[in-house]
Amino acid sequence: MPLLEFGREREGVDLSKVVLTRHNLKHQGKQPIYFNPGDAPTLAPITGSGSGSVQVKEKALLGAELDNAIIGALDAHTLMSTKALNSPEVKKGIMKVLLEHSGLWEKLREAG
Repeated sequence: MPLLEFGREREGVDLSKVVLTRHNLKHQGKQPIYFNPGDAPTLAPITGSGSGSVQVKEKALLGAELDNAIIGALDAHTLMSTKALNSPEVKKGIMKVLLEHSGLWEKLREAG
């Protein structure tokens, strides 16, 4: 890819070697043309800083990230559970933690 050539001090950039390779045109229907400034619709003023809300697009991206996080957690738990089921040493270690360090055995005896 050729680079644009320009010096440190310049009036402008020479774009004569730039070639347009891709473009995208979209028909957006007929748009009104306002010849007088008073004819154009005005925008509502900004009412205050921080008064904006999460936009629909951002909410959709957040919904997708939440799904990805849940799926990632499911995958991690499935992998850990599979390793535990296939390893007698891991099962023994889990049993030791549950019985000796969490008071599970005592709680089960009290409940039963």
